[in-house]
Amino acid sequence: MLVSGRRVVLVKDVSETDANGNYLRYVMVGDTFVNYQLIQKGFSRVAITPPDVACQNSFLAAQVEAQAGIRGLWEATPVPTYTITPTPTITRTPTETRIPQQAVCNCTGPRLTCNDFRSRRQAQACFEYCYSQGYGDIFRLDKNRNGIACDGSQ
Repeated sequence: MLVSGRRVVLVKDVSETDANGNYLRYVMVGDTFVNYQLIQKGFSRVAITPPDVACQNSFLAAQVEAQAGIRGLWEATPVPTYTITPTPTITRTPTETRIPQQAVCNCTGPRLTCNDFRSRRQAQACFEYCYSQGYGDIFRLDKNRNGIACDGSQ
């Protein structure tokens, strides 16, 4: 901290104030020229307001030094970086469906009932085959619609 809690000396150049009514002063703290230090460290930039030009060359040299050293406001503005996170894709896993390779019954043939099959396994195969071919439960082998043909709860 250059001036906090310290005794300062304010020095006027030519003008009392600038066009906006701000007081124009050079600031000294002991042997430290505060205006020069702020410019040299890159905390401020030179603003020449004629006729107040007594320190113009020193201030411009300090600014060149700050720019060359890439200090303070002369540092590059960091460019924000980000990572694009892909949106998760929901992929449905197909449920295990037994689709027979060959026809196990004639889905358009004569009407079948559970009694027409030798076993519940054959009835289930016929039910699944006709369903997979787009006929649905054409023979009404699954009357309670639980996906099991001829399960006795008909």
